[in-house]
Amino acid sequence: MSNVYRLIGIFVASVVLGFAFNLFLLPHEVLTGGVTGLAMVFGLLTPVNAGIWIFVLNIPIFILGWLGLGKTFIGNSVFSVMVTSVAMLYIPVVQVTDDALLSSVFGGVIAGAAIGFIIR
Repeated sequence: MSNVYRLIGIFVASVVLGFAFNLFLLPHEVLTGGVTGLAMVFGLLTPVNAGIWIFVLNIPIFILGWLGLGKTFIGNSVFSVMVTSVAMLYIPVVQVTDDALLSSVFGGVIAGAAIGFIIR
């Protein structure tokens, strides 16, 4: 797969990930694990959007990863995190359903599929 198609796939999947976070997970305060979950907590506790926190909290990981994982992988990761962060800034946090369990399942499935495409 050429580099352009890979970047388009990462872009689309990152936007879908932003939708999953802002439409299904954040409205019910359902948090993911890792850096993204920590960013969601900071986003709920401060007036700063969770998308900005995701980018800021990933910077040290990118620096460490640059040394061990290589430029291509980290470049794709930075691109994905930037697109997800911007998507989360512009996609409003809207509660799609009143059922937190249903929202958790849909958010988890959509986020998992998006992350799978990003990693692929």
